[in-house]
Amino acid sequence: MANELNPQQVETLLGKLANDDDFRSALQKDPATALQSIGLPAALAPCFAASDLPDKAAARNAADTLRAGALTTLGQVPHNLVRR
Repeated sequence: MANELNPQQVETLLGKLANDDDFRSALQKDPATALQSIGLPAALAPCFAASDLPDKAAARNAADTLRAGALTTLGQVPHNLVRR
């Protein structure tokens, strides 16, 4: 499916939702353009158009859960999930 995201893309999105007020504002105003600005497909825009964004803490928790799942599944931190 063309709208699936890889773990690195999810990490990027969650990071922006957790830490970037400008991105959050842009996502609420023009989801397609905001998503494209971080390399994600504009086709995901409807996922954000009708809903409220998660608060920053929820986005951080989701990112932490994603990383913890990767650690449990793989037994190590994949290089594409390590914060730089």
